[in-house]
Amino acid sequence: MLAVQRAVVPSAGWACDPLTLARIAYLEALMLLVVYCGMVMQFDVVAAVGVGLGLSEPEDWPPLFGSLADCYTVGNVWGRFWHQYIRQPSLGVSHYLIRALHIQPHSQLAYFTHLATAFVISDFFHVLSVGSVSPGFLPLSSLVAHMSRFFLVQPLATAAESIVMRLYARHVQPRLLPSLGEQKQIPRDMSGKSDGGKAASVPTVGESDGSAIPKDMPSQHDTNSERKRKALQALLRVSCRMFGYLWVLCWFVVTGWPFVKAYMHVRMADWGLPYSIFGKLVVLGERAEVLGFCIM
Repeated sequence: MLAVQRAVVPSAGWACDPLTLARIAYLEALMLLVVYCGMVMQFDVVAAVGVGLGLSEPEDWPPLFGSLADCYTVGNVWGRFWHQYIRQPSLGVSHYLIRALHIQPHSQLAYFTHLATAFVISDFFHVLSVGSVSPGFLPLSSLVAHMSRFFLVQPLATAAESIVMRLYARHVQPRLLPSLGEQKQIPRDMSGKSDGGKAASVPTVGESDGSAIPKDMPSQHDTNSERKRKALQALLRVSCRMFGYLWVLCWFVVTGWPFVKAYMHVRMADWGLPYSIFGKLVVLGERAEVLGFCIM
């Protein structure tokens, strides 16, 4: 079984050591898997009992977690993928703060207030829950420091993402995807006259096949340009999405370690309820030397 001292990684220069970084990522992945599976299992059991007894309808139990495909920004991880247990309570508090501080609703400052309030509340409840089992393993001051280092930096990343995406949409994307220019078309009435009373333009005869081609029909060049523009737009969308996945992975590997380390200190690997899946996976990682290293 994984002992606490074997899970703790020295803080000095840990990010520069590939083996240590891989060990951290492995433990964080186990933590995510255990929390995700445990919460989904509890939710599904209660939902099955409620629906089976006729106390509720299936639509009363939407999925607890969202899709991993949406996790290309830190904001999406918390807003679309992760559970929303404290969303409504935290919104009530943040709306009160916005009114009390006379912050303009729907502004960037109001958005950041919502984020900060939600993560402060989440930080408090995690400290409260882990603090009940931390005596003898981890001082309360260290527990608060570990949890705060994780939760209180999340709104900063989300706010930074919002600013970067706004700047990209306003300044970068228009340069990468120049518009073709809108062609003005003269509206016509049923008599063939334009709104100004002048005779509408008469279709011209094509030089090659003799077919009638309206003057305002997009040319072949414009059609090809639009196709290229759409292809470039799709390529940029996929590239940004891939970059987003990499960014989110790196962000949580770095910032998630204090959170996981706090649980390692209180010997989460030894917990047996509802079943000791975490400990079994850690032992499996030790035996298989996952990613080419041993959990030392």
